[in-house]
Amino acid sequence: MELNWSTFLLEMLNFAVLVWLLAHFLYKPLQSVISRRQQEVTDRLAEAAEREQQAEAQQAQLDNRLHEWEQERQLAHEQLQQELAVERSRKEQALRQQLELERQRDEVLQQRHRQTQSHQLERQALQQGARFAGRILSSCADANLEARLIELLLDGLPKLPEEQLLEMRQQVAEEDLRPGITTAFELQPTQHENIEKALQTLLQHPVSCRFERNPDLIAGIRITLGPWVMQASLQDELISLAEFAHEQ
Repeated sequence: MELNWSTFLLEMLNFAVLVWLLAHFLYKPLQSVISRRQQEVTDRLAEAAEREQQAEAQQAQLDNRLHEWEQERQLAHEQLQQELAVERSRKEQALRQQLELERQRDEVLQQRHRQTQSHQLERQALQQGARFAGRILSSCADANLEARLIELLLDGLPKLPEEQLLEMRQQVAEEDLRPGITTAFELQPTQHENIEKALQTLLQHPVSCRFERNPDLIAGIRITLGPWVMQASLQDELISLAEFAHEQ
């Protein structure tokens, strides 16, 4: 078989044209596509790596934030426990103080109740003693004892405070007061006159007395002049003595 150089050359030319065509119309576009795809893959890998880094950074930030939140929660829990302990202690202290005040108040009330009962018993005993003394004095009282008590009262009237005497004289002169005379026994006319004269001298004004009897006085006299009461009787003395003893 002989080599045909013309055919060989044509084949070589065809092959070169084919290679040129392939390189120009196929290889270069394909290479461009491959390069572009490689670049896209590279870009996507870089973007993915960047996103992964961002994700890792966000994860780290989230972990840090969760750690901070956990610390804040623990701190808030401890502060809440401390505040609850302080509030509980304060309320317990307030409750103890309130209970102590209630105890002291109850003790004071019981003491006052005991004192009131004791005072009532003392007052009753004094009143019973005064009534008993009154019954004894009633058996001993007579007109002579009463006359002596009247004299004692009339003798003591000028010794009243000057201010009181001035007020009595002024009121008698302005209102024409009529003194009320109460005795345990019936008075004699001379006793009426003596009492009225003593009051006229004391008040420096004419007076007309109203006389009445009250056996409860036991013996003695009680003079009522407006708001003033002047007395010297066994009953009044017993009452004054009982009240004084009760006050003491």
